Amino acid sequence: MATVDFSGQWKLDRNDENFEKFVQEMGINFVFRKVMGVVRPTMGIKQDGDTFEITMHMPGMNKIQTFTVGEEFDFEFPWDKNVDRMVAIWDDGKLVTKPTVKLDLPVVTREIKGDELVLTMQKGELVTRRYFKKV
Repeated sequence: MATVDFSGQWKLDRNDENFEKFVQEMGINFVFRKVMGVVRPTMGIKQDGDTFEITMHMPGMNKIQTFTVGEEFDFEFPWDKNVDRMVAIWDDGKLVTKPTVKLDLPVVTREIKGDELVLTMQKGELVTRRYFKKV
């Protein structure tokens, strides 16, 4: 059961120092990496209990991801258009999305810290964070 309400519009404020290395490790091409490093996307989250609709708004691209916590769903990565199976779970008030088939894909954790939504991406030992402010 959800203990945190992520609903709202969140604008990227900053990336941590590992972001460039992380997206490079993901195999994202140079141009897309540079764009991801400077664009400040908005993440719209509609939450109804354990059901989510998350929309990433970036120049020239809007991605909508819908899922229910505990149920597998298809996720399309914007940089390579590959579709993979994921599942979301609650972990101590954090929303954790992890792969169910290709286990080398990143685990994504969303949590509210103060007035920020922190999106943590982890692949193996490599971790990066993106910090969003509510708008």
